Amino acid sequence: MLIYYVYAYLRNKDSETAKAGTPYYIGKGNRRRAFRKHLNIPVPEDKSNIIFLETNLTEIGALALERRYIQWYGRKDLGTGILHNRTDGGEGGDSKMVSARNSQWYADGKHPSQNEKNKKALRERNAIGNAFRNRYIQRELSARRTKESRINAAKLAAKTTKENGTHKPWANDRWYAEGKHPMQNPENVQAVKDRENSKVAAGTHPFLNNKNKISCIDKSGKTVKVDKEVYHSQKGTQNDWEYVFVRSKEATRRRSL
Repeated sequence: MLIYYVYAYLRNKDSETAKAGTPYYIGKGNRRRAFRKHLNIPVPEDKSNIIFLETNLTEIGALALERRYIQWYGRKDLGTGILHNRTDGGEGGDSKMVSARNSQWYADGKHPSQNEKNKKALRERNAIGNAFRNRYIQRELSARRTKESRINAAKLAAKTTKENGTHKPWANDRWYAEGKHPMQNPENVQAVKDRENSKVAAGTHPFLNNKNKISCIDKSGKTVKVDKEVYHSQKGTQNDWEYVFVRSKEATRRRSL
């Protein structure tokens, strides 16, 4: 099929290698290959610097002409010319030739995938990809972005209102400034202290270490924390126990008394 072509990328300014208007890369392709990203070669931003040297070619004809043009202009890496091509051309569409080349690279230990740096980069990229495919991580990231955006929006709004003089402080700040906050009342402060102390005395304060305790119901129907050793040392049936587990049927019965 006559769908292949040979194209060139032209320099847009003079350089040490060559003058503006001379080619710095020769390639072969079909469809939109000339306009797509290349691995090591920048595609001209100005599309007028992409020219088609030959069109309506078969694949074999395009490969032959690509090789001929590269030989004509020469390769910079070999010191024979002005092109940035890394090969002599003519192998781009030949899958057998590419496979043979890759096999030889593997045999010589020179294939890019055998490079430790490339291996590490691939593992990191795969790890990131797998993480982003995890729906739980996606949900967490979405919630985090939403929370951060809300915080940033609130900070920006506060900054803006302060700058234009329309800022209104939060109720707590205003109450503290006016001396009307509930925690500025000594009676309220003492009431809070008494409540916390009573929880500590009863062993129900959340800040206490309750790892070795079990929430139980005693015979009077009250919730208490009991040491595991005491709980497991009880004998007889649950109806006779001093303490039963809060989710047991006996605990439900005692609460209803």
